[in-house]
Amino acid sequence: MLRFDFYGCGDSQGEDHEGSVSQRLTDIGVAVGEIGTRCEPSKLCLVGLRFGATLAMIYGAQNGGMEGMVLWDPIAKGNTYIGELGSAYPELLRSPVTAREDDGMAEHNGGALGLPRAQTLFRDLREINLLTTAQAPARSVLLIDSEHDNRPENLREHLGSLTSKLDYEHLTGVDFRTAESDKVLFANEVVQMAVSWISTKCP
Repeated sequence: MLRFDFYGCGDSQGEDHEGSVSQRLTDIGVAVGEIGTRCEPSKLCLVGLRFGATLAMIYGAQNGGMEGMVLWDPIAKGNTYIGELGSAYPELLRSPVTAREDDGMAEHNGGALGLPRAQTLFRDLREINLLTTAQAPARSVLLIDSEHDNRPENLREHLGSLTSKLDYEHLTGVDFRTAESDKVLFANEVVQMAVSWISTKCP
């Protein structure tokens, strides 16, 4: 298993404003190549959460070769994601975890979630619509829906038209992440579901 940060994110090189969709797709390709170099796997599986799931689906559809793919609450349309980012920051500030840490960046350069917007990335986001994908992203796909307000019925139907090997899990009462103290915790039951599915599809 390989987990990585995209260019301009986390511990990777680059600044927040330097990101782009094409760069992130290149990063996925580099990660796939690194896995191939390290262990020469016979089967490859990509796992992505939210926008990471969106990127995984785009990469898989464009490049092929994926045996499995776990799409956890993917963003089907980029404009939807932009709207979510714009509205999420005020809500985030109301949490006890972040209220004391706000550095006043909400108004900085049209920032979203306290970060300056990468204009190139946001321009690219407006062009994303997974419902126009023409190729299956992988031989087998697991679509996990744990969101409450953004049902992916259309994406589920579209994926079903691309591959007959689609599994779908709709979880109620499960948030994809929760804030606790100074950490962000991901729903363990969803993680275990993904691990179990991968062990079956990509042994």
